[in-house]
Amino acid sequence: MHNKSHIIILFLIVTIASLTLFHSSVFAQKTQAILIDRYQNALAVDTANPILQYQLGVALLIEGRNEAAIERFQLAYPAYTDSIEMNYNLGLAFSKTGDTDSAVLYFEQAEALGAFKYPQRYPLEDAYFNLGLTYLNQDLLDEAEQILNKVLAINPGRYQVHHALGKLYTLRQQPNKAIDEYEQYLAAAPQDQAVRDFVFASHYNEGLKQIPLDPAAARVALNTALEIEPNHPHALYALAHLDMQDGQLITAIDSLNQLYPQADQSLKENIRVVLYNSALALQQRNWKNDLERADMAIKRVLEDAPEDINALFLAGNIALARKQHDDARQFYESLLHIDPTHQGALLNLTIARKGAVKELVADGRALLLDQRYIEALASFESALTIDPTVPDAAQLAKQTQKKLAETAASYFSRAEQALESKELNQALELARKGLTHQPDDPRGVQVEKEAVGQLTAELDARLSRARAFFDEGDLEQAEENYNSALLIAPDNSTALAGLAAITQRYQDSAAHHLALAQQALDTDNLLSAEDHYRSARELQPDNKAARDGLESTLLLIDTTVDRTIKQAESAVHSGDFRNARVSLEKAFKLRQTDDIRERITALEQQQETHIQNLLNQAARAIRNQEFKAAEATYTTLKAFAPAHAGLRLGLVQLDVERQRAIEHHLTEARHALEAKDSSTALVAYRTVLDLSPSNQAALDGLKAGKQLAEKRLSGLMAKANSAIAAELFSDAENTLKKILKLDPYHTEATAALNRLRNTRQKGLKPGDDKRLYLEGIQYYTKGQYEAAIGSWEQVLLLVPDHEKASMNIDKSRRKLRMIKERKQE
Repeated sequence: MHNKSHIIILFLIVTIASLTLFHSSVFAQKTQAILIDRYQNALAVDTANPILQYQLGVALLIEGRNEAAIERFQLAYPAYTDSIEMNYNLGLAFSKTGDTDSAVLYFEQAEALGAFKYPQRYPLEDAYFNLGLTYLNQDLLDEAEQILNKVLAINPGRYQVHHALGKLYTLRQQPNKAIDEYEQYLAAAPQDQAVRDFVFASHYNEGLKQIPLDPAAARVALNTALEIEPNHPHALYALAHLDMQDGQLITAIDSLNQLYPQADQSLKENIRVVLYNSALALQQRNWKNDLERADMAIKRVLEDAPEDINALFLAGNIALARKQHDDARQFYESLLHIDPTHQGALLNLTIARKGAVKELVADGRALLLDQRYIEALASFESALTIDPTVPDAAQLAKQTQKKLAETAASYFSRAEQALESKELNQALELARKGLTHQPDDPRGVQVEKEAVGQLTAELDARLSRARAFFDEGDLEQAEENYNSALLIAPDNSTALAGLAAITQRYQDSAAHHLALAQQALDTDNLLSAEDHYRSARELQPDNKAARDGLESTLLLIDTTVDRTIKQAESAVHSGDFRNARVSLEKAFKLRQTDDIRERITALEQQQETHIQNLLNQAARAIRNQEFKAAEATYTTLKAFAPAHAGLRLGLVQLDVERQRAIEHHLTEARHALEAKDSSTALVAYRTVLDLSPSNQAALDGLKAGKQLAEKRLSGLMAKANSAIAAELFSDAENTLKKILKLDPYHTEATAALNRLRNTRQKGLKPGDDKRLYLEGIQYYTKGQYEAAIGSWEQVLLLVPDHEKASMNIDKSRRKLRMIKERKQE
């Protein structure tokens, strides 16, 4: 029997180009169609050869002819029940046809045989994950749950499994489990907005539901929702509403006051209701600090509802309680302008006016003493407007006006002196300060006019420089010169227009950068997006879109770096160094940290060690003439080190040694034929065909060897049949073994030996469960599902908790139901 490690390995996700190397140079640059034709030609000569059947199955699978591949694998399977490669490829073929149950059965058998020791050859983690998704799409939720949890047991870092489990539990209507899975998924992939929205909505809706039932539980749910979507206005509003219900009025007002600017119109209306009620409660409670917060709340209400009579009245009452009589007066007067008959406002206005007059006069006196004459005069005049007969107000107003005139005259004198000294900017500044005290003073107007006149040349020069800088694109210098021009002439239309044009240019440029940032995000170019957002912020520091975009992009970069590092760790765990390197380089491109640099260095060392191990492994396989194993190893190596010198040298050595082996076996077979040793000749020729299925000398020699053995084999077969008929089972078994020694692929002898062993089988005994389990798989492979069920039921008699046997019985029964349903159609 040939060494079963020669069987070709097929990968789950691999291109045809990489498989070409896998077949080595014997099949180099040959299409799969030619390969298939050669295997079929070889099988025409040696029909029962399981190695050729298997290799034909692999070629068909690569070609995408999955059903045909399965047929070939099934013919070869009895000879390779203990082959990882056979079980893995059968599982792969069934998974491609959508027969998930069968795929799982063979993948699990490959796993039991040790496939996890070779994760790059047999990526069972990927295979199981894909099957879990298929089960999920088929609504086989129990099966999907089991296999997805199996993937997590293999690799806890495979965060995509949590997304699939989240969908599964959603379909099962198990929302708590679904949310738990989605939250674990978001920890690794926070940028998935659809999942974020789902998890947020789940917690938010639960919070709303619990508000009338269990406010504490509602608060927990809403805070959890805000962990998913911080600053979400509706969740914040719901929490503030809870605060108000709990009597935490100040907390509610502070939260809503902060929330109000970002709320939509509908939410603002709701917020105003809560703010009004909170302000009213605080005004009535009248604790320490209550009135200040109440004032804050009611003024926020009046921002968008300035004619709300109830709000105006409450605002007046709060101001009155705070002894801010003039503010109260203005609120009441605004209310009475809308509703002149409002009794409460009419009554309180009288009180507010009296208090306002005293307040204004007192304020005016203080301002006068502080030499803040303009503000003092305004207070006195306001008091006189309310009550022209108020004592001392008129006298104090005259006194203040005198002080204003004196102060203005001082400024004008200093301005005239500066003008004589040609200190034009200072003269202009002093004149304007004086005019703020006496706006229409002829002396001040004249000094200002003369200063401006003499500064006109400088003004024109600054405007000219500003225009030149603007045309050159130097907006910063242009802005500086326009602003300096406004120091000379604050109302200069040219300067004002120039600054407006600069603002528009900044705005247009910022908008352009924002558009480019969005394009960069759409193509996953995070660094470019970051650069454009930063450029937009430099142009417009207060641009909210630029600020928010930069913050979200930086967060996305950080989460992407974390995710790609986890992907790299997962890839290393699976032995996939190439993808691990790709992930780390992506992370390093985004954030060039020492940690990532050290990870890349460590990975390079691991990869080089792994390469040397693979080269040594392939070299040993070549020395042992295990050429298929060497091919498989070199294919693995090519996946992440295609240009490695050792790979090229190894492939050359593989070709040389394989050709040498072919020539050796052909010589051995030829000598065996000459010596009439058909058994040795057949083995040697089949070994050659295993290495080169189109070798004509081997095909011709195999025919000659089979013809040489035919007479003796026919005689031995007749002898075995006679012994079976006479129930001389031991003699028959010995004879059949002689036949299979002469020709290991003798179909009639193999079938007879299997029948003989079944006939002689006695009762079950401990230890038979392993044999019966494999027997069930063989029946399943042949499509004999009822027989497979029988074998696995016998396994359960010996081992009642044999999980795989129990699951396989369910799968077989499902297959039988499907077959019955198709027949009925």
